[in-house]
Amino acid sequence: MAHISLVTFYDTMCMGIRYLSSFLKEHGHTVDLIFFKEYSSRQVPEDANAVQKIYKPGSIYASVYDVNPPSDEEFRHLKDLLLELAPDAVGISTRSFGLPLAKSLAERVLSTLPRTLTLAGGYGPTLQPEEFAKYYDIVCFGEGEQLILDIAQCINAGQGQADIRRLNNAFYLDKAGTLVTNAVSNPLCDLDELPVPDWSGQGHYLIDNDTVTTEGIVFDDWLDVFITRGCFSSCSYCMSGQWSAIYHKYLDGKFPKVRTRSPERVIQEIADAASHRNLKKIRFMDSIFPISKPFLRQLLSLYKKEVGIPFFCNIFPGAHDAESLHMLMDAGMTETVLGLQSGSEYIRKEIFNRNVSGQSLIETAQTLEEGGVHVKYDLIGFNPFDTPATSLETFNFVTKLPSNIPMSVFQLVFFPGSPLYARYSQDKPQGMPEAHHRMWTYAWHLAARGGDDRAFAENIVRENPEKPSQKAIEALREGFFTLTGVDWNASGTTRHQEG
Repeated sequence: MAHISLVTFYDTMCMGIRYLSSFLKEHGHTVDLIFFKEYSSRQVPEDANAVQKIYKPGSIYASVYDVNPPSDEEFRHLKDLLLELAPDAVGISTRSFGLPLAKSLAERVLSTLPRTLTLAGGYGPTLQPEEFAKYYDIVCFGEGEQLILDIAQCINAGQGQADIRRLNNAFYLDKAGTLVTNAVSNPLCDLDELPVPDWSGQGHYLIDNDTVTTEGIVFDDWLDVFITRGCFSSCSYCMSGQWSAIYHKYLDGKFPKVRTRSPERVIQEIADAASHRNLKKIRFMDSIFPISKPFLRQLLSLYKKEVGIPFFCNIFPGAHDAESLHMLMDAGMTETVLGLQSGSEYIRKEIFNRNVSGQSLIETAQTLEEGGVHVKYDLIGFNPFDTPATSLETFNFVTKLPSNIPMSVFQLVFFPGSPLYARYSQDKPQGMPEAHHRMWTYAWHLAARGGDDRAFAENIVRENPEKPSQKAIEALREGFFTLTGVDWNASGTTRHQEG
């Protein structure tokens, strides 16, 4: 049978390669999972050079290679491990941010394995196949279970790269450097056909801190679970809701925007894990937890009866109304993130394509506070479409929310292929000076704290929101950096999604 090593960057949970591993093992193939670098987030100076900065109360953070780049020793460990394992194929799974690291890995590690087939899959290679195909033999388009199995079967049958390059969903560069795109198959609709992700720990390796380990890769007290694939929303900055549109570039067929596992299958996965792990928390990692009330009633009734462990999930205000929120809280939802993204109706609806009203957001925040749920607010800042007027609208909106709730303001990052990036490229908005974006970020945080901090910020931002003075900016900055003591990490190990 085939032997395949799968590598991912900065994500020891990586459900993608865990699903692929289980699927291959179910068909008799050998799989290694190599987690190259663990996710890390650290406080950085405001002028740090980082792909994305996250402003939390009183501090600024960056993550992954911006704060913990791979060392020469770690690259050597990866090369030595792959030489020792001697797989037939090495595949990477990564997002768009991983392109530079994928290139380095190909040049520094995979080049020493000339007879090994190299594969690239995940959001990044699917969105930028031409770029990843420069360094990898095959780009795996879309969801990878069927293609990775087809590749393993070709290897097992003694077929070479020419045969593999004829498989559906296999993209590659021809000798002229032109991207060849084969036929694309529909993604699997019945998710119950998939095995559960591979949490066995067998053949799993973590390379970080200049060492290789097979121990402690996954925390024993929580479990990550996906109920769905896809997303019912179509936020312009995020790729989760664009999955069907990405497929339709190459595929005429139709498939559901969201595909959902059965409640029984979900509960079985959790119960099986709980039987041999000391689980204290379940993290439902769906972009948005299912919104169908009949489904929620069935799933949550089973969850209360057979699991009963506190859980985290992502909600969508409006789609999850008060009744749905109370069902979730009654079943054990103790933590969530409230994606505000912007307090401006125009930015939220016309730029971000989030069809949710400000009133729904406020009512959701109030319901969650009354229910004792640990909530964190998320906003998107440094948005070139923002103006002083929309920024002030966001400030005023935040003042209407329950106060003293931890908030993160994410620096906007454009993903290749996203509708927001296409609009930005077309409209070329001038945007505000960076100093003004920072000022509004400080002000939003002070507004979220409430009390004297909110009043202090109000007096400053309403004096001259169009042209704030340097003195005003410095005053808000000083106020922001005095904020401490309310931040918490809603989902354990925060993960950067393609969104």
